[in-house]
Amino acid sequence: MKLKNFLSIPIFSVFFVMGFVYYVTVFILIEDWVGLQTSAGSLNSMIFTTLACLCVLSFLVGVLTDPGRVPSSYIPDVEDTSFASDQEPKKNYYEGIRAAWLAKKSGLSYRHPFDISVYKNITLVLGPNTLRWFCPTSTSHLKDGVSFPTLRDSS
Repeated sequence: MKLKNFLSIPIFSVFFVMGFVYYVTVFILIEDWVGLQTSAGSLNSMIFTTLACLCVLSFLVGVLTDPGRVPSSYIPDVEDTSFASDQEPKKNYYEGIRAAWLAKKSGLSYRHPFDISVYKNITLVLGPNTLRWFCPTSTSHLKDGVSFPTLRDSS
């Protein structure tokens, strides 16, 4: 990444806000609450300093990591070019509501095809290793971002 892209107003503003929140929390709130010289105050400041460092690390990884490219094999599915693209999410939403209503009316239970469970959704994003969830910098488990598992795939 070029240095001039890293040295920009949005990047500096994020660092400024993080520094301001850190200063106010440690040197004003914790100091007034329990004092930094006490064991509780030093423990709280160490915990907050660790979390602030992890936030800065995550931000730096997000800024410095190349986001990648669209796969060359990706071809958008164009069915009807006259249909407005902003109406497609509304159409899918109402089809899902209608399917849930029909299932409820007929006495069946309905689950959305992409609702595979909370744990599986989290492991899709953060990875299968739960120890790495606290510092999510690894992206080797991520796929192409075009296809996602469905309820039918996991059963």
